[in-house]
Amino acid sequence: MAFGLSGWALANGPVFQGRAAARLRAHGTRQPRLRIGRAIIAIAALCALVSPRAGAQQGAPLGTAQLQVSGARLSIYRDSLTTDAEQTINVGEPARVRTCYGTGACGSAAAGSVPGLKVVGELTGPELPQAIAYETAPGGTFFLPGFQREGECLLENVRLVDTATGHVLANADPSLATLHVRQILLASATVTRLTLADLQARGITLTQQNFNAFTAVGV
Repeated sequence: MAFGLSGWALANGPVFQGRAAARLRAHGTRQPRLRIGRAIIAIAALCALVSPRAGAQQGAPLGTAQLQVSGARLSIYRDSLTTDAEQTINVGEPARVRTCYGTGACGSAAAGSVPGLKVVGELTGPELPQAIAYETAPGGTFFLPGFQREGECLLENVRLVDTATGHVLANADPSLATLHVRQILLASATVTRLTLADLQARGITLTQQNFNAFTAVGV
């Protein structure tokens, strides 16, 4: 009877109660962790079912696309004698810069002749406070206005552009055309009739040999 009482006392004593409370706390903390672990395993299994090759293709792109550009070399027209990349033009004279693309004739391509592509450049000069964008078809011609002041005008950053996205596909070779605007021809002239004295003052002497007489006979 004494042994039974002492066992009951131990079971209900402070030490036993402390151990039981510790076991209950440990069991209580393991339950949430167990649930979280099971949830992680379930999510991983679901991802494996949705994409069975995801592990083998980690880092692979979601999609690819390729733009086929045949004869992708873009250039500014030149031959053995001249080049459109370096021109000297008169004041007020319109200018042109022809581009070459693929195997077509340089400068003859019409707008829209190469679907999805265009050639773009920016024009600067003494009369332009800011650059003006010009565009043409690949293999087409930039038609530029005449300038009224002497100086250097530049058609720069000539490039091949994807019309849909605006992405630059290639730069022209060369990508810069320089126009030297000069007063080459006079735009006006004044005619003054000179007297015999004016001619003699300039060292011009007229004799009978400077005149020819013709007789016209009508029928």
